[in-house]
Amino acid sequence: MTKHITSLAFAALFLLTGLLSAQVSITQEDLPALDSVYALTNANLLTDYDFEETGADFTWDFSDLESFNEAEQAYIPVGDAPFTYQVFFNNPFDEDYLADFALNTEGFSAGPVEFSNFYQFIQKDESAYEIVGQGATVNDLPVPAQTDPIDVVYDLPLDFGNTHSSYSEWQIEIPTLGYYRLQQNRTYEVDGWGEVTTPTGTYNALRVRMNLRND
Repeated sequence: MTKHITSLAFAALFLLTGLLSAQVSITQEDLPALDSVYALTNANLLTDYDFEETGADFTWDFSDLESFNEAEQAYIPVGDAPFTYQVFFNNPFDEDYLADFALNTEGFSAGPVEFSNFYQFIQKDESAYEIVGQGATVNDLPVPAQTDPIDVVYDLPLDFGNTHSSYSEWQIEIPTLGYYRLQQNRTYEVDGWGEVTTPTGTYNALRVRMNLRND
């Protein structure tokens, strides 16, 4: 069984760094690493804010945002993931898929099938930040899926004016039913740099306008 999901998602992501005061450049040192823990805060959108405005040396003022829940996101050793995933993402003889760390989330539903205890396996170096595979519990069994081609999330270093386009796909076997396949086109443009002010402070930032199209 091939499962196709068609959607168009837009995300304006602010990648923050407190190390630079001139034009911002994001390197591997600014992105998640093993044992990183990030506080995530959800907030209601500002109704009178023009999110299309951006550019060089720009100031985004989100100081009036009001949060409604908070959570933590931790990047864990690959060895902490279920044993089934180790041969796929912790194998020194397969360097293309040797992940540096993993991200564990609750998962998602696709029709009648529940993908719980979902993992992303991530590889990072000075040239790219990539997702090399996934893993999910399906019918109480952990099932791995290598991403082929590998999903390049960001080319590095990330600078104002950069653009990116790539294709990736992965497939998870569903016992007794068939399989779930996701085919994805990722494009982005770094369309702004400057400072962003939030209720927690002011930070140097790049804005990345990203489109994900899943087929």
